[in-house]
Amino acid sequence: MVARQPPEVFLSDWHGLLTSAVLQTLPLTLHLYCLHHLNGNITQHIWTTLSSDWDNFTCDFWTAYHAVPPEEFEQLWVLITSQYPCAQTHLAEIYNCQECRAWPWVGGPKKALLQLFSNLNKQMDGQTVQQMVHVHESSRHQHVKNIESTFPGPLALLCEYTGPFTLQRCYKEMEDSMFYETEAVKHMINNFANDVVYMSVKWLLCLLNSCVHDIKHLLKVMKCGLKSTHFLIILSDNNYVCNCCMGMNPGVPC
Repeated sequence: MVARQPPEVFLSDWHGLLTSAVLQTLPLTLHLYCLHHLNGNITQHIWTTLSSDWDNFTCDFWTAYHAVPPEEFEQLWVLITSQYPCAQTHLAEIYNCQECRAWPWVGGPKKALLQLFSNLNKQMDGQTVQQMVHVHESSRHQHVKNIESTFPGPLALLCEYTGPFTLQRCYKEMEDSMFYETEAVKHMINNFANDVVYMSVKWLLCLLNSCVHDIKHLLKVMKCGLKSTHFLIILSDNNYVCNCCMGMNPGVPC
């Protein structure tokens, strides 16, 4: 499964439930609040209480919003709350989310290089911590592969004493040694010109036919790790004969 990359920035209205949902589902995404909704919110909650001072308030509000350094923003914000006491309640709510939409934190060139560096460093530190948490949580859901449970000792030695290339090569060969590719040879039309093992498959088939054995299946089995090929003959009585003769000679299954 390929994980989808989360968006770098998510822009929305300011709402408690939405903010909580974005924080849980998109922890690596920068969440900013829409200025159009901000303008609508202050119009809805403050316009009726200010009446004739509305034009002056909007001018002062957006002047504070566009202040570049955070220090200037703080000074102008204190000035606004003191000049317009009727708007203090809603301004306090807006102030709590200033870093998600106020200009000193989300836009514009900074007046000081140190301030720019500090903001970038803070943002990167937060993302790094969130990414580490995400990787840790993902690793808890990963399951041990068959190769790791079958060869724990050799893999531990390889990790301790070998380099990355050697470890990767050995891991790949260990993994391949556990799997086989099998295909049925249809109608036994293979000429078996590739016989490189102990007994010719063509001769073995003739021998079984002469001994009145019914052949049920003829399977070509290739070991993925060694690329060695065996021909496995399944008889009608569920016995088997392999051209490597392991089962007939030492009694060990091939």
